[in-house]
Amino acid sequence: MKRRLFLKSAALGGGAAVASGAALGLAAPTRGASLSLLERAGLAPAARLARHDGASALTLELVDVALPPGGATRRALGDATWSCALRATPVKATPKLARPPAVDLVATFKLEHGTATDVSLGLALAFSRWSRADYVLLPGTCYAGNRFESRRIAYPPRLSEAADIGPHVPVIVSDVPRLNPHAGPSRLQVLAADLATPAVGVHAPAAGTGVLVLVEPSTRLGLSSLTLEENAERTAARLVLGAPGVREELVYGEGNTRAPSKDRGAAFRAGDTLVLRLRVHVFPCAEVGGLFEALALVRKDLTGPTARPAELPFSAAWKTHEARVNERFVEATGTFSADTRGGATLWQSGWCGGLATTSPLLAFGEPRSRARARRTLDFLFGPA
Repeated sequence: MKRRLFLKSAALGGGAAVASGAALGLAAPTRGASLSLLERAGLAPAARLARHDGASALTLELVDVALPPGGATRRALGDATWSCALRATPVKATPKLARPPAVDLVATFKLEHGTATDVSLGLALAFSRWSRADYVLLPGTCYAGNRFESRRIAYPPRLSEAADIGPHVPVIVSDVPRLNPHAGPSRLQVLAADLATPAVGVHAPAAGTGVLVLVEPSTRLGLSSLTLEENAERTAARLVLGAPGVREELVYGEGNTRAPSKDRGAAFRAGDTLVLRLRVHVFPCAEVGGLFEALALVRKDLTGPTARPAELPFSAAWKTHEARVNERFVEATGTFSADTRGGATLWQSGWCGGLATTSPLLAFGEPRSRARARRTLDFLFGPA
């Protein structure tokens, strides 16, 4: 990653970007070039209509249909008839805020006839030049597609098998949303609002291309979902923005079972409409780092800047935090307890455990804090 460009984009106030667009080789698309921008990256818009089981939310019927921009299509789902129209509009360039070229895709769904229950609607992007080597990013949730070996174990997720432990063992993750590292179905689903930024990024190393898709995390139906699914050959994929967000867990392994979801579809009457929107950026991207650089530039464009009221100086917050952590130190064991009541036996190795506090205390703590941090490290890494 080009550190200078990253620092420029990361130090933005409220998400405003100042990095030069020339550094990414960017040019704003004209209205006529909007579709060719997608075509060059092998992207094609599509609509998805899904009908779910009311009790388990398992998908009963699924209709995917290509959407010609500027045109419309009609499809039946169950006893209902739907129409969907797609509009593709180039995003106007802002002279002072360089952005990768982008296209807004806006799909308008309408129930023309009948009624529908437990239904979800989706605006999709079909990737026709997909590869297993493509890097998939969902900020805060998924990196490299989370395409790693996984273990379905209870929290805290600690490995216990000898074959899973050691410096040369490939990455192993817990049962998080992920693409399948093996043959068979491959799909991940999340709620868009669960991401650090409601976006999906893809770096295609073979083509030297980056794709960033920004979405709105909610609609009038509630929270929206993001689904990324691959074909069996891993040569094509489909990204779907769905509303409402209905997730259906796919458990990899023997049988590739589908697990019921607590999510539910929505009910529609004739005349009801729903509008879904994707903002798609396509740009030259030689390395994965370029994907993160571009994300830093555009990540607030749909959601807007975040207010950051300066209510407490960092120095005062640090002193309060340091005092709180020291109150939990257990002299008998030489460890920081995660128990707010100062429990002498509670040690956690997870993300909120006593080990998590040692690095900041060693770097910035007072002498007593640093000494206690070293004792905690000795407890974990010292002689058995």
